[in-house]
Amino acid sequence: MIVYRQKAVINLDVLYCIKSRNPFNIKKMNKFLKIFLVFLVLLTAVIVFSLQFMKPRLGGYIKQMLNNSVDARVDYDRADISLFQAFPGVSVMLGDIRVLGKEPESRDTLAIADRFSVAFDALSLFTGEFKVHSVRVDRPRIMIRKDSAGNSNWDIFPATDDTETVRDTSRLSLSLRDFRIREGFIAMYDSTKGNSVVIDGLNHEMRGRLDGKSSTLVTRNAVNKLTVSLGGLPLIQESRTSFNAKIDADLEKRKFTLEDNRLGLNDLDIVFNGTVSLLDSAVNTDLDFKADKAALKEFLSLLPAIYSNNYEKLDAEGEMALSGHVKGLYAEGQLPAFRIDVAVDNGSFGYQGVAVKAQKVGFRGSVVNPGGDADKTTISVPKLSLSIDGEPFTMSLAVRTPVSDPYIEASVNGSVDLADF
Repeated sequence: MIVYRQKAVINLDVLYCIKSRNPFNIKKMNKFLKIFLVFLVLLTAVIVFSLQFMKPRLGGYIKQMLNNSVDARVDYDRADISLFQAFPGVSVMLGDIRVLGKEPESRDTLAIADRFSVAFDALSLFTGEFKVHSVRVDRPRIMIRKDSAGNSNWDIFPATDDTETVRDTSRLSLSLRDFRIREGFIAMYDSTKGNSVVIDGLNHEMRGRLDGKSSTLVTRNAVNKLTVSLGGLPLIQESRTSFNAKIDADLEKRKFTLEDNRLGLNDLDIVFNGTVSLLDSAVNTDLDFKADKAALKEFLSLLPAIYSNNYEKLDAEGEMALSGHVKGLYAEGQLPAFRIDVAVDNGSFGYQGVAVKAQKVGFRGSVVNPGGDADKTTISVPKLSLSIDGEPFTMSLAVRTPVSDPYIEASVNGSVDLADF
């Protein structure tokens, strides 16, 4: 009983001490909170006021900085900076951007965009790691040209001392987490080789960290119309295209590994595996691809005349195989080696409600380039056969030197009346 009473007295003393000190702590904490809140409000007001004061001068400062950095004329109609759109980061927006050539003879439009915005951590500039939370580009239109004399309109970056460039860039690393393009248009024309790529209606999204030794990049891309010509020969015409990928990136070696990444061309899905390495003046590729569970109708979706005319009413059966590879350097005036093989066996196709159908469809074809010049590309179709209403039709085709002096050898046996379809 004596021990119990002593414990009770001690507990009461502790409670009394705590109770006697609480009023003093609460008052002290309330006073601290009031001072902190007043300081926070004043600091926010100063920052907001400073930003409002800087906004009229911001547009001119950024415009001058950009024009001093490139050998082109950069202009835009609107500029804004905000603390609230990307809080706690800073958001900078430029509206109605235009990039034009400086010289009168080359003053064509290189790029325009409705809106460009970037959200970043301003304090990271002082830590050696520039942290960019997001980049948004709305409705960009980019025109890249090389004329017959080899002059490129995109060569707008002035020459710099390599040693100074390495020293400056080594002080600051870039961390980019989210990059998006909405409704973009990109056209690339090379008059020296007759090559062209037109990307119309690009919607691009990429997430991941572009810093450190390695990273995983997740990208989703959709294109309304993709057109590709090689040596003046159209390979893809206005194809609806998608590319979804999860890419393992070795950022130190600038090597990107693709595993089970999917490219969609209209209704045809192609799976890519391999690596892409970025060199100083070239891209080194080693990629294999094949169609996954392909059927004849998916292959026919690549033909513009069929895909754009009642494709939904097309009935097609038959197995198709598509495979190929791309390996080697892609650089100025140089293509990597590539090969595309296509085969169709025991196919048939026709339109709903139309009695005439093509049956016993067989096809073998390939496009091959050993690497180097686009003029080395060869197209071979040793077999195309089908039967229409019991009437056989066969064809073969070979194309060489498609750029310099196209050589075409073809044979056709039979007749086809497209009105029957």
